[in-house]
Amino acid sequence: MAREKLQGTLDAVRDLQLDTPKTESVNNTFSAGVAEYGRDGHTLDDLLKNADRALYYAKANGRSCVIPYSAELFEKRDTTLIARVDNLKSSEWGSSSS
Repeated sequence: MAREKLQGTLDAVRDLQLDTPKTESVNNTFSAGVAEYGRDGHTLDDLLKNADRALYYAKANGRSCVIPYSAELFEKRDTTLIARVDNLKSSEWGSSSS
C-alpha cells in the first residue's frame, strides 16, 4: 500500500514543472525506498536501514523510482551490490559507511 501511494507521489512530481528566474523550467525527480513492517524488519532501526538501502539502490539505478526492499535483491545477490549502494551513500554524505 505504501509503495502505491509513493508511486502516485512520484507520478505527480514527474508532472510538476517549476519556473525559476534563471531558467524556464526545472525538472524534478523523486525516489523512495520502502520497507514493510514484519516482512522487512521488526524494529525501527531495521526498517530504516532496509528502506535506506532500497532508496540508495533507486538513486544508483536511474533515480525517479520507488523501490521496495527485497531480501532476495539485497542479501542473496553477491555483496558487490550492497557495497556499491553503501559506497554511494558514503560519497553523497562525505562519510564512511559502518
